[in-house]
Amino acid sequence: MKRDEYLKDQDVSAFIEWAAKLVSGEWGLEHSWSSNDPQGRNPRQFDCQSLYEACESYYWNGGSFEGMAARFDEFRRELKEATDADPATDEDKDSFLKAADSIAKWGGINNLKSLTNMGRGALEKLNANAERLDPKNTDTDNLRGFKYMNSSFTKIYSAMIDDFPIYDSRVGCALTSLIKQFCKERRYNGVPALLSFGVPPGRGDAGESRNPSDGFYEFPNIRGAQYTRHADSNLKAAWILGKLAEIEDGDFSKVPKNRRVRALEAALFMIGYQPLGKKAVRKS
Repeated sequence: MKRDEYLKDQDVSAFIEWAAKLVSGEWGLEHSWSSNDPQGRNPRQFDCQSLYEACESYYWNGGSFEGMAARFDEFRRELKEATDADPATDEDKDSFLKAADSIAKWGGINNLKSLTNMGRGALEKLNANAERLDPKNTDTDNLRGFKYMNSSFTKIYSAMIDDFPIYDSRVGCALTSLIKQFCKERRYNGVPALLSFGVPPGRGDAGESRNPSDGFYEFPNIRGAQYTRHADSNLKAAWILGKLAEIEDGDFSKVPKNRRVRALEAALFMIGYQPLGKKAVRKS
């Protein structure tokens, strides 16, 4: 399935229309949580009244949204310099590996073993994967047999590919929570197949599961080597956030266009420490 076909699906387009009111600010989004993160990467208290306020409150490793976006611009530059080298030298390959490792460490992983094991082959393997994940022109069928995807690799691909959001446990939690709210409001008997995103595992500090599954509304957990499921969910999230990033009403329109997907991702990241409550979406 390609992008246009996916976005034209009746259930997908209905969800985007529903979520657009959160992006524009027509509807509020009330959510709060408390963190006991012993490493101090995130605030101990979080609350927001809107999706944009969640983006404004972004915090990771001591950095704001602006700082994170600028850091990813730098990551992108470093990876692109190595990727564009033709032919790539050993020095270019080492530079690519170093930059990719820096992204993993920024995300909290000090030793991404599968990346280390690739060595200089990481440039070719991950560059080929990036082409398969490019939301502008790929097809979900291209993801069959996909390798090298988890909450660290999604950050690396996000730095390599335009408008490709990070899809980790928090972003997955927030997006599936919103989909569940939408499905309940529409009185669906379950989650439509094309909105049934997988939820990646957290790092054990969430205090509770980040999968918002409830009764009729079930979302699959992404476990172990389910690389294709993770890649498929990440690509579809890119398509949905890319469409929502086109909205020119509300506070998100103040964000430069080339950073709007990143801004929506940041808002979902902050929201997704815990699943949304039943009355999170405020329509008045």
